[in-house]
Amino acid sequence: FYHGIPGAVGGALRMNAGANGVETRERVVEVRALDRKGNVQTLSNAEMGYAYRHSAAPTGLIFTSAVFEGFAEGKAAIKAAMEAVQNHRETVQPIREKTGGSTFK
Repeated sequence: FYHGIPGAVGGALRMNAGANGVETRERVVEVRALDRKGNVQTLSNAEMGYAYRHSAAPTGLIFTSAVFEGFAEGKAAIKAAMEAVQNHRETVQPIREKTGGSTFK
């Protein structure tokens, strides 16, 4: 579901990025991060405190890794799903226009 969304995994974890009816909170199992003292913090999905485009993760964390729960699918089916997402986005959003960023829900 991240296909075509610009950004990094750390940002997706912090703000519960999502598209096409799926959010980060639905797929993330566990997150690892460094705090300001350099200590490794491991947070479960519940501890991330996800809400719409938000997490309650403590400020100052630098996310270093995450475990995501996926599902098995063949390469052709994955590619077809990614193409369908891209095609849909191109038909409903002005991707070739200059905009101030995400203006769509």
